Amino acid sequence: MTKGSDPFYSPEGRILHVVFTLREGKVRPISARPAHKKERELYEAYLREI
Repeated sequence: MTKGSDPFYSPEGRILHVVFTLREGKVRPISARPAHKKERELYEAYLREI
């Protein structure tokens, strides 16, 4: 079992903070919420580096 969290975009274009687990090769979402300002800033900085 693997746990993680990754940003995703909502249909409206907002960045979401999604928490999930991987079980038997399937992604199982645990929760999703709009990303906080600091989380958005970190994610956008990461995207500029790649």
